[in-house]
Amino acid sequence: MNRIIALVLVFFLTAFTKTLYVNGSTGSDATTYANNNINNPWLTIGRAAWGNATRPSSVDDNSPPTSSEAAQAGDTVMVASGTYYTTQGSSSPANWDEVVYNSANEGTYSNPIVFYADGQVILQTELSNGGQPVFGSRLRDYVEWNGFTAYESGCTLKEVESGLAVLVGVFGSKIVGGYLQRDYESNGTGNNVNCIYFHSCDSSSIIGVTLNGATGNGGENQAGVTCYNLNDCVIEYNEFYDGNAGLYIKAPFPSGEVFQTNLIIRYNLFHDNSYGFRLLTAGPAHGYYSKIYQNVFWDNATTFQLTPITDEARDFDSLRVVNNTFYAGTGDHGIHIAGGSLFDDVYFYNNIVAYSPDAYWSYSNDGNNATFQTEFNPDYNCYYSISGNFFNNEGDVFNYTEWQAIWGDANSVTSDPQFRNTTVDSFQTDATLNGLDILDLDNDSQTNDAIQMGAYITGNETFGPDGYSGGGEGPGGLGSGLAKGAGATVIKGSGEGVIK
Repeated sequence: MNRIIALVLVFFLTAFTKTLYVNGSTGSDATTYANNNINNPWLTIGRAAWGNATRPSSVDDNSPPTSSEAAQAGDTVMVASGTYYTTQGSSSPANWDEVVYNSANEGTYSNPIVFYADGQVILQTELSNGGQPVFGSRLRDYVEWNGFTAYESGCTLKEVESGLAVLVGVFGSKIVGGYLQRDYESNGTGNNVNCIYFHSCDSSSIIGVTLNGATGNGGENQAGVTCYNLNDCVIEYNEFYDGNAGLYIKAPFPSGEVFQTNLIIRYNLFHDNSYGFRLLTAGPAHGYYSKIYQNVFWDNATTFQLTPITDEARDFDSLRVVNNTFYAGTGDHGIHIAGGSLFDDVYFYNNIVAYSPDAYWSYSNDGNNATFQTEFNPDYNCYYSISGNFFNNEGDVFNYTEWQAIWGDANSVTSDPQFRNTTVDSFQTDATLNGLDILDLDNDSQTNDAIQMGAYITGNETFGPDGYSGGGEGPGGLGSGLAKGAGATVIKGSGEGVIK
């Protein structure tokens, strides 16, 4: 009897899901939802997202308008390869978080809405509203965009507070795969310019995306991904390069409202950025509990920055920075620390810091701060070929022996990690470097056994987009099982919403 009930439940959960098709060469937006199939696709992505060939203002509403003609919970929208162009957007001026292709509907935990690029799909916009993000999800839960490409040169974006894509105010949504490129040098001096804005989300993720070019003249707030107010979110298997910052975890906004908690940042590649990774601040005490592990950094001017803001009792609480590889900082900063008085139970274990001018650097005299001396816990790290001062504390320098006398770090080593290949994004080590597996990264249910230092624990890991095979565990159980599309031909044509 129980088996019959289970089968009936599965039927009702899956019977009304559908695979929908968009083809910019052969499709027609006059096709109804009921009649859409591989032989009768829609012409535009907007038709699938909005339920209409014309973008309704209701897709910007805080509550989903629930269109019966748009993609429904459990549906997968297969978008054929090509370049898709639209002039349709929000009313002028558009807000920074209003998405051109915002879904009219939202998915559920077990039945997300998935927009899937079946080949190389390039999105372009030409808007008269001052610009807005092209795709992602605003206030629509359980929506996934998988494998899409967008270049700033082909899109109309705002000069400030702008991203090519956004996840904002959502639960269980994803951006997976694809390629996003900013070219901000040509676009003024605005602030907070990024490839993806990740804001006020729960149990959502950014996975396997290549993000580059988020630079510019508007200060130092440009990034591949900029994050505010996240909870239980995952950022993994991405590649961040040629940006002001690769990944920027910023302060709560508006100030004091919501805080960054329980983040997992893993399996990413960071290279050729001004800052590889910036963690500006977190929540109040007892509110953080995040893990940054198994990431690879190379040739960033500042490799890794930890900077709590000294107001409203914000601090880094129970932060774990474990088993990362930090190679060849090209500036004078290795691990950049400021605001050490707000550290609380921070562990920096099993990392490799190599070929950097300074292992640690501070501009706020943290080396003489009692809280930082007791709450920052480094150990089981490998420090190799540090060419300058081990810790440059605002000019008050510490050598390695002096560092250990204060911070412990007793089980760390200075031996050669014997990198196998540093000319590509592969930093496996041939040396045996025994760390302490405090996060149980080898999945043996023990947190006091030995583990190899650095990002490569077994030596067989693959990081960045090439390491993501589609689907996956992810937050909220949203794995779609769809791998990235590739190698499609871009078709030239003309007309609203079609391939151009």
